[in-house]
Amino acid sequence: MGITQGIIGLCTVLLLCYPLKGVANIGVTASVGQNIHSVTTYRLGWLNDGLGDSPPPRWQTLWESSIAFWHGTHPKSDRLLVLATSPLLRWQYTGLCHIAYIEAGIGVAWLSRHQIMTRQLSLHFQFEDRVGLGIRLGKRYQYDLSYRYFHYSNGSLKRPNNGINLHLLNLGIWLN
Repeated sequence: MGITQGIIGLCTVLLLCYPLKGVANIGVTASVGQNIHSVTTYRLGWLNDGLGDSPPPRWQTLWESSIAFWHGTHPKSDRLLVLATSPLLRWQYTGLCHIAYIEAGIGVAWLSRHQIMTRQLSLHFQFEDRVGLGIRLGKRYQYDLSYRYFHYSNGSLKRPNNGINLHLLNLGIWLN
């Protein structure tokens, strides 16, 4: 499968995962981060939490899809496009003017290349594991600030499977 067909297929799957805007609370996120191997990541995502306007319950499930750009220290050879989608489980505490949360999720990702710098990932298909913690602020809890740790690996479906870990700071806004 070529890069174009992979991108079109994954984008179609990502779009089909979302209910209509009137059914759920939709958020957009922007993230930036790096790993210890000097791979920098820029990521745009969209979230669906299924809540509407009510305050969130203690346990919540969400769905997030994203597009990311990774680049290493060699500008021409170390560039990578990543499309991902993941369900999330979030435990949260609602305070007077904020929501603090811890989240975790395991999803899938498609990488435009299977190597970046010295990291040999061996396949375009990867699992996206993550944990994070954050806070939602504002009158309607519409602003979101979080830290997320991501691990990408092909789950040893093919060797070598070096995997890659990323640390990201995330800013978001809920649109409903």
